[in-house]
Amino acid sequence: MTRKLSICIALLVTALVLTGASFATVVPTVILFGGPITSGAISVGPNSAVFSSAPAVQGYAAQAGAPGTFTLSGATVHLTSGHATTLAPNSQVFTVTIGQNSLTGNLTLVGMTPLVFNNINFGTAFGGVLDITQSTWGFLQTGFPVNSQVLVDFTIQPNGQFSSGEVAPDPVPEPGMMVLFGSGLLAAAGMLRRRA
Repeated sequence: MTRKLSICIALLVTALVLTGASFATVVPTVILFGGPITSGAISVGPNSAVFSSAPAVQGYAAQAGAPGTFTLSGATVHLTSGHATTLAPNSQVFTVTIGQNSLTGNLTLVGMTPLVFNNINFGTAFGGVLDITQSTWGFLQTGFPVNSQVLVDFTIQPNGQFSSGEVAPDPVPEPGMMVLFGSGLLAAAGMLRRRA
């Protein structure tokens, strides 16, 4: 009985190690952006948000402590009629550069929510989806492959400044590692059954 328990514990530890290894090649790391914008302008009204195009909206970005910049192309994004926080179809080019690495995609904003508490305006929250069209090695290794979609959210203060934002990937385990993990568990179950 003790031997079976030892085998089960060893198999469980092996399974945990293999599960951790399945995420080894892609380590998702959130990209943060925001702070005071360095060029361009943003204005948010009750029915739309305007991001200037000449010059484009630019500001600071970071990933895992490494500093960089972001650029967001100009657009006027309207609320759809009859929906308080739903945005009309739109697309902006969003680029992040950190060191020698860059990430570019088409940002579609889907929601705009005023942040008002006790009749005080704290800004506007935006959410959307970034379709990645270009990604260099550093961003590929941190969960941002080309042709994938990632979530973007940010807030804009009443004065038109970005206060905070993030681009967040989801970790996806490699299919090969999941097959290896599954076959290992089946082999372990067969071994235990044979010994019983």
